[in-house]
Amino acid sequence: MYGSPTISRLGLDKFPPQVVKKLRDIREGRIIDLNHGNISLQVISSIPCLDTPDICRSTNLQIADSVRDFPSRFRGFACLPMTDPRSACNELEYCIKVLRFQGALIPNHADGIFYDAEQYLPFWNKVQELNTLVYIHPTPPDPAHAQFYQGNYPKDLGMILGMHLWGWHADTGSHLLRLFLSGLFDRFPKLKIVLGHMGEMLPFMKDRIHYGINQRGLKFQRSWGQVWNENLWFTTSIFDMTAMVCLVRSASIDRIMYSGDYPLISVDDGVGFMEELQTSGLLTEEEMEKVMYKNAQKLLEINLDGV
Repeated sequence: MYGSPTISRLGLDKFPPQVVKKLRDIREGRIIDLNHGNISLQVISSIPCLDTPDICRSTNLQIADSVRDFPSRFRGFACLPMTDPRSACNELEYCIKVLRFQGALIPNHADGIFYDAEQYLPFWNKVQELNTLVYIHPTPPDPAHAQFYQGNYPKDLGMILGMHLWGWHADTGSHLLRLFLSGLFDRFPKLKIVLGHMGEMLPFMKDRIHYGINQRGLKFQRSWGQVWNENLWFTTSIFDMTAMVCLVRSASIDRIMYSGDYPLISVDDGVGFMEELQTSGLLTEEEMEKVMYKNAQKLLEINLDGV
């Protein structure tokens, strides 16, 4: 996965060497950091790249090796070749049935094509058939869309604007709305989709979206509220109390899970955030336990008995 041509497009070549080293290490070195961050188990995923079926298979086998060697510390999310929906279906089935992964983490688009497109219907059908989950992770805009973020400032700032400063969160939230408006959840009502970064801006806009749908008289078999409450889960993966308050007020506590964005964010930041959350009084002790591990354990069907 680290030989991928998308590395430079993701900006990972600009990350400090120690971060890249941690990205590569999915064995003992990572476990040291997990212990430091009070994390008992981590679900490993690849960076959200668009890679060939062969590279995806190699990546998944690397992850499977770590899960096999450290079964009490690691689980896996599948890396899928999303530019080829048929191959993505095949790799997903292999990862769920053979490698026993917990789901898949996919990039937000495939060279500018979003997954509401007709050619991805077999993929979503396979996701529902396997009763697994898909984590849609932000990725940089395709070259055509990236021009939208350029302006009267250096090109590098336009790149940042299109990525973690704003664009990839807004684009991922928009993608979820595309899936909804396409009727995807009417076709596949049991889909399970995870969004990171406190919901990719959607919690703040949830009621506005509901208002707009009703004002236009748009009708779906599964309403926006149903999809929000039954098909979506959200992870922290940014450590900001204002965003957390918004998420808690807009989504069921049963749908919120801790995630650390490791190693792009340090485990120390995660510990600090959870301590702040615990002392804030925002959540009860029972709700804290749900966010810390119980919700993820239930969704991912993780059972550590006998491990």
